[in-house]
Amino acid sequence: VFLVGLIEEEEEEEEAQVLADAIPWRSSAGAATSGVESLVRDGDLVVVYERHDRMKALRVTKGGILQNRYGVFDQGAWIDKLHFGSVAYAKQFPKKDGAKKEASKRGGQRKRMNGSRQDGFVYVLRPTSELWSLVLPHRTQILYVADISTVVMHLRLRPGMRVVESGTGSGSLTHALYRAVAPSGSVFTFEYHGVRADKAREEFVDHGIDLKSAAADSGKGGVWVEQRDIEQLGFPTDGELYPEGSVDAVFLDLPGPWKAIPSATKCLKVGGTLCSFSPCIEQVQKTLEAMNEENVFYRMRTMEILLRPYELRTEKFNLMTEPGELVAPRTFSAGKDPSRFVRQPSESRLMAIPSEDMRGHTGYLTFAQKVKFDK
Repeated sequence: VFLVGLIEEEEEEEEAQVLADAIPWRSSAGAATSGVESLVRDGDLVVVYERHDRMKALRVTKGGILQNRYGVFDQGAWIDKLHFGSVAYAKQFPKKDGAKKEASKRGGQRKRMNGSRQDGFVYVLRPTSELWSLVLPHRTQILYVADISTVVMHLRLRPGMRVVESGTGSGSLTHALYRAVAPSGSVFTFEYHGVRADKAREEFVDHGIDLKSAAADSGKGGVWVEQRDIEQLGFPTDGELYPEGSVDAVFLDLPGPWKAIPSATKCLKVGGTLCSFSPCIEQVQKTLEAMNEENVFYRMRTMEILLRPYELRTEKFNLMTEPGELVAPRTFSAGKDPSRFVRQPSESRLMAIPSEDMRGHTGYLTFAQKVKFDK
């Protein structure tokens, strides 16, 4: 029993290590002098977390300076010293115009919560697919966590699978797709715009993702990026990139996704899943009509994902008074005796309230599975 438990524990550790290293988020050029993977290296990409609605991606360099509302930060002090997920303190607080001399003597710094030091601070986080979708440079409209998680789940992705995507856009979904199928799986992503395709390719290399350079490299996982008009040319079905009928999942994010259904059908294996993302319901209708014409899809369904966050607030509530007691008004008029009144009893409660900043409609997700009907 002990041996079985030990083997299972080692398998879980190996699986966790594979998932953790699926996207290194650092180029191969960045070498750690300390050998500790959790330490920030020179040239690493990090996410600077200021607060829940204010984050930014940053490339750490020796001699680099980060300045924001919380202070001036020396990036060189992080290298090989600061662990991902740690708090980084400012070396000084930025001076404001017209600040008093006394504030300048203190360096403009504000007190920390425990009062032991007077520093501004930020959190230095290791990037993830979820964080990257919040801080990436937008070249197109992107999918966010609510839609991305639904896509990955309904496509039933796992390591070793082969996924085809169009279009690449800003690469938000591509990162999540590759993380789900890595390290042995492959993502073939196609983008209509040549500049966007080149920029996405540069980002993947910069984040440590292996690029598939040749079709003969079929046994190796990675990402293939190609500039191609999928609506006009369709997905490649000549067998050079992947054998026809060998793709596990297809994702479409196109103005006219129904135009790509015939070639997507040829790429998909029996049992594979197709997903189409469309902002308008008319696009969904045409896509479903194209799927019906292929006569190989079943379980066709369309859904809209709305994420409703909640906020925690402390609210004050007035309580009921005892029978016969008079609640004191805000002001007393002439002739009233304040001693006859009692103060309104109240208590504070922690309440969960729907956020007013809820993101509305993003698009419709249409899923279908390819089957083989017996004649």
